[in-house]
Amino acid sequence: MRRAWRGLALVLLLGALAAAPWAAGGAVQNLRDMLQKPAPEWEGVLTVGVVPSFPTVNLDGWLAAQSRAFEKQEGYVIVSLRTMTRAGVRAGAAAQTLPDALVFGMGVFAEPETLLTPLAEPDVREALRPAGRDGETRYAVPLAMGGYGLLCNADRLEALGWSEAAGLAETMELAGGAGLSAACPKAPYTDPLAALRAMGAPESLSVRADLPHEKIWAEFALDGDYAFYVATQREVRRMEVLQERGSGVRTAFLAPEGAVYADQVLLAGIVQPALTSAGERDAQSRRDCAEAFFDFLLGEEAQAGLVQAQLFSVTGAGPLYEAGTPMGALEASLAGDLELAPSFASLAAK
Repeated sequence: MRRAWRGLALVLLLGALAAAPWAAGGAVQNLRDMLQKPAPEWEGVLTVGVVPSFPTVNLDGWLAAQSRAFEKQEGYVIVSLRTMTRAGVRAGAAAQTLPDALVFGMGVFAEPETLLTPLAEPDVREALRPAGRDGETRYAVPLAMGGYGLLCNADRLEALGWSEAAGLAETMELAGGAGLSAACPKAPYTDPLAALRAMGAPESLSVRADLPHEKIWAEFALDGDYAFYVATQREVRRMEVLQERGSGVRTAFLAPEGAVYADQVLLAGIVQPALTSAGERDAQSRRDCAEAFFDFLLGEEAQAGLVQAQLFSVTGAGPLYEAGTPMGALEASLAGDLELAPSFASLAAK
């Protein structure tokens, strides 16, 4: 083991010198530091598949940055991330070529017992403890979350006597009596329409919910065709960028009140060894490494780093966003009671 470990250190040194010869001094010192450490219990590559499932700004960047930080902490583990689709996971399971772990969202998989191994309880907020469970068994741990709010066309509402001092309930009451309309993007694994209903949308509110974000966003943000848009953190950021450039309609943001509907929860689970490329080889060591990686992602620094992905903490770290901003309001709304969607449910079967 120690010979292999020293060999890995030499390979890393040679790779660093080839990529950046001017960094030789630092690379040699890093090698000395590595060789002074005790031999690790396990060294190798932890493979992680990432299935995009709800809107984020830079999830890949956050996962990559935290993977590098975890590698530095552990010393002799490399985390290999790769993007996958749900269909790709199914094909990999059939061929027994899946990675060691999967990162995914609610509604992606319907039968976790055929894919994942049971896990211990994570250190997350009480309101999020049901996330990742199927019945009484936990198959995944929450890592991060997103939320919903309402972007409002301020000009259209103000023409009806509305002001930004109005709360969500008052705004919904006004919308119901004025024949206004809302854009609600169609999503593969999440249910923005359920979020809109949970915000108290009246039956009289006209809702367009059959188009994906790519087709309906411009109709709201640029053309002003709707009074409301059911927005996630992604649209909040996109609207900010548009307005910084002097483009787009003038908007206000309303966060949900009371128990908040939540189906944007990023989960992580460990794949059954028989379904992975590694098989049973070092299965327990790989599992231990994956669990350590999940714990690392739930640590204070990693959770604080979620601002890179414009996501929210599941451990109560923060506040991460400035109060009085749309992201700050969204974060505050998620800090209370949550109406969690099932983690493994019907959306995956559609």
